Amino acid sequence: MTPTLASPGTRTTSAAADLAPSAGPRPDAPGLPRPPAPPRPRAPLPNSRTLRLAAEWASGVRAVPLWFSYDGWLGVALEPPTTTAFGPVRTSADAHRPYRLDALSLTVAGQEEPLVIGADRQCALFWSESAVEKFLLPYMASVAAWDSGAFLIHALLKAWYGYSADRVQVVALALACGPGVEPGVVTMADLVNVVFAPVEPGGLGTLRMRALSEFLDQPGFVGPERGPPAAPAERVPGVLGSVALRSRPAWAAGDLGSIPCRELAEFASGIRDQYLSFVPAGGEMQVVACPGPDPCGVVGEAFGCLTQRRRPDRPAVEALSAVVNGEIAPMVGFSDPLTSVAPDALFWTAGAVEKLMVPYYASVTGRSSPFSVPRLLGKWDGIIPPTGPGGEEQAVQVLQTVLDSAPPADTPFSSQVFAVAHLPRSEYVPEEDSGGGGSVSRSASLLLEDRTYMLRYDGQRFMADRVGRAPGAPLQ
Repeated sequence: MTPTLASPGTRTTSAAADLAPSAGPRPDAPGLPRPPAPPRPRAPLPNSRTLRLAAEWASGVRAVPLWFSYDGWLGVALEPPTTTAFGPVRTSADAHRPYRLDALSLTVAGQEEPLVIGADRQCALFWSESAVEKFLLPYMASVAAWDSGAFLIHALLKAWYGYSADRVQVVALALACGPGVEPGVVTMADLVNVVFAPVEPGGLGTLRMRALSEFLDQPGFVGPERGPPAAPAERVPGVLGSVALRSRPAWAAGDLGSIPCRELAEFASGIRDQYLSFVPAGGEMQVVACPGPDPCGVVGEAFGCLTQRRRPDRPAVEALSAVVNGEIAPMVGFSDPLTSVAPDALFWTAGAVEKLMVPYYASVTGRSSPFSVPRLLGKWDGIIPPTGPGGEEQAVQVLQTVLDSAPPADTPFSSQVFAVAHLPRSEYVPEEDSGGGGSVSRSASLLLEDRTYMLRYDGQRFMADRVGRAPGAPLQ
């Protein structure tokens, strides 16, 4: 639920009202004239952060004209207001999507009634500490600019990590944007919604969603109280996969450069409360997970790490499904989910993909980003098929198509992809054993591209395809 926002008012001033005339002698110095009263405070001028906030709003509402006004607060309207306004601002749709995500249904452990989140007022959902830290925190810091420290510490992180467990449990955070978001005054706190369940005598109450500002205003919701640890996330001991130490542009075989190091760090962020052992294996760095938080004597370990949950009492998402054109797409907690590994973040609008995924992709893949970012956007927009080898030739094809095409202003391409899912760890891919022993489980690459899936629907079945080199398989 997104709260209705008040319409921005109009603040006017006049020269006569700005300065009050001198009036009578000064009481502290009889006979001397009273100094002019201080100027009446004017509405401050908009600054770069205000413009950034307007741009972010326009990015989230596609193919709809918007008008922005300012009277000390940024206002957005769907029709030209009577006051001075900037507009119309209209961002064209990136692609025609015959199948759209209509809603999400979310349930946590200990709950029976799901929370239904309308997809027209939100554009992304995050339900793990790792996903919030990877995607939402950097984005909100860039929008908040010089106020990022205050906003993150006293608002966003206070709600996500500093809630009082004897009053409430915070489950997820949603980014608010989309055609259903109501116009009115726009503030930083309007960009984030909090999914939570109040604590009642018999356990957790009904799941709810409120704007960040409304959540922080609830008495007792923020405090130092922590609850008992909840059930940990699924722990998978053993070899989780590997990252090649040779990247493009090619390095000397065996070098551990910044990009493989960043890939390993981002992967480790998603595996919490479980000791990870890093083992050099030829031209790769293999990641082996111990059963718990303690080292387990992995042979050949070069180093290890442990990332702990900041809120181990946070209830886990037990079931998550998406409604796409009236059909149910199973995501988490089903016998036949789209991905065998449960995702921890979902993005379903062009604004969310461009604002959150593209910067993250560029930062993780570094000098390889000229290849990884076009592949991501090309598969999202339908410029290239979502299946395929995922090599550099696909990135070149995307760029050449964009340069050579002269599409109409709206929906130049067509795509069956309705959402992008981020997985905290890679899937285990069944492969045939060359020795004739049947099917064996072998770990996929740990690279970000192999943990990012395009979710699509063709009118008959749902499919999940990796952005990286290994193609996904359709659900039967």
